[in-house]
Amino acid sequence: MGHENTPCHDGSAALFEDGRIVTAVEQERVSRNKHAPGEAAGEAAKECLDRAGLELSDVDHIAYGWYIDDPNGEEPPGEFMAKGTTYTEEVLPPSVLDYETPPPIHLVDHHITHLMASVVESGFRDAACLIADGRAETTAITLAEYDDGEIEVIKRFPIESSLGLFYDAASEYAGLGRHGSGKLMGLSSYGSPSPKRFFDFDPDTGELETPIATENHHEDVRDQWKEYFEEQCFPYRSGENESVAYYQDFAATVQSELTSVIRSIVEYLDGATSSDNLILGGGVFLNCVSNQRLYQLDLFDDLFLYPPANDAGSSVGAIYELCRALDVEVEPFWRAGSFDPYAGPRYPEGVDGALLSEEAVTVESLTDEELIEQVATDLANSRVVGWFQGRLEFGPRALGNRSLLGNPTSRETLYRMNELKGRARWRPLAPSVLEESFTTVFEGACSRQLAKYMTTTATIREEWRSKVPATTHVDGTSRPQIVTEELNERYHALISRFHEKTGVPLVLNTSFNLSGDPIVMTPQQAVETFRKAERMDALVVENQYVTRSD
Repeated sequence: MGHENTPCHDGSAALFEDGRIVTAVEQERVSRNKHAPGEAAGEAAKECLDRAGLELSDVDHIAYGWYIDDPNGEEPPGEFMAKGTTYTEEVLPPSVLDYETPPPIHLVDHHITHLMASVVESGFRDAACLIADGRAETTAITLAEYDDGEIEVIKRFPIESSLGLFYDAASEYAGLGRHGSGKLMGLSSYGSPSPKRFFDFDPDTGELETPIATENHHEDVRDQWKEYFEEQCFPYRSGENESVAYYQDFAATVQSELTSVIRSIVEYLDGATSSDNLILGGGVFLNCVSNQRLYQLDLFDDLFLYPPANDAGSSVGAIYELCRALDVEVEPFWRAGSFDPYAGPRYPEGVDGALLSEEAVTVESLTDEELIEQVATDLANSRVVGWFQGRLEFGPRALGNRSLLGNPTSRETLYRMNELKGRARWRPLAPSVLEESFTTVFEGACSRQLAKYMTTTATIREEWRSKVPATTHVDGTSRPQIVTEELNERYHALISRFHEKTGVPLVLNTSFNLSGDPIVMTPQQAVETFRKAERMDALVVENQYVTRSD
């Protein structure tokens, strides 16, 4: 079993059995506390075990995605790992998990978990590797080379060099909140970047200099960046009480700098390694704008990012690193040659038991064909539909199994969906587009692998921007999900029927949650969201179609 709850956020658990991942669940989805700050991932671990009909006593090993200096540790089985005993209750909270003698706990280097998740799921035998996030144990960026099961670390950068903390601090400075990185990325397209630089990267030595001097806790780094922004960047004050419009040029400057630094590091990595493949990992690479620019560099023949690139993905990477150390064969979590993002639990019972007997709703049980026809008609008529089917997505993106869907052909859909979710009116929303129609709507260089999982932007063709204004951002780009029949047959069929009705091969897709909530996991949570969101017109849970009674 893999386990991840760094000292910060986004814990998760994953279960590995008979050579492959069988279930993976994020802690926030179970606890209903968004990003699960400071929470052990015990409830996620219990969910994985319950789904498999197992007890903790059935588990042979625990791989934990954070390398803790354990004074009672034993001889490690691998270079980037320790075997710990001191922190058992932190890793396996006894209030949630019942045990007397826990399985052995292997503590895994955090950046190596990100690296191994991407390496295994890429299928590459060799790769240059760039890992960047807020922080790991003592580092924030790792450069490495992977070659046929061996990892050579080339360079590590300390926490004060963190690109993730830099971007997070900029989000807070702009008044967008602690977890506002996605908002800052969206805001950046409204502004114009200044020539100001925040980092200085030496391409000869690979050294990265910043104005941050501390080597202390990551909060010190974040606070120093915010103080620096207040001294150096317009409007010279934090944005809690200011209009977000004051920060659009600042956001554009920060985004430009992030993209520039990543480019410089990748160019250095290209010269320091021999592989034609590039592996990315860590939460920094949820930045879709930088990912598209990086792909356009064309320095490597192939590029892969494990889609759950945030810390949630570390539970899977910890398992893969333990398997590497113990020489256990691993089968990637693929379907039809692609990474399968649907690793969470499914709920075939639908809304049975989730609705109150006196609730003023109508529930119809439909065949697949009837359901697709009904929902495609709803979307064509600009109705908003909650779409719940199959296994829960693992990772931060809703990819057609826990989604709110709308008609992209009217700008009003964007405003309505943002209002429904409690989001700012200016924030962009994304499309799910049929694979066979992708180049009809989009143009330019774009990684298809990244676009399958909403981890890159792409440029919408000029003639299509007015046709799909609800999913066209101010700069003419969008963050697409390419939908294939092999990965999500019913979702593909729904978009295909919408295409037949409207001539538009995409739908607006945003995560099935309201502001401040995690993505829904269960039918009960879907029903509760439907109750609260009066502007949601219909709810689909598996083959049940729910509407409000007149």
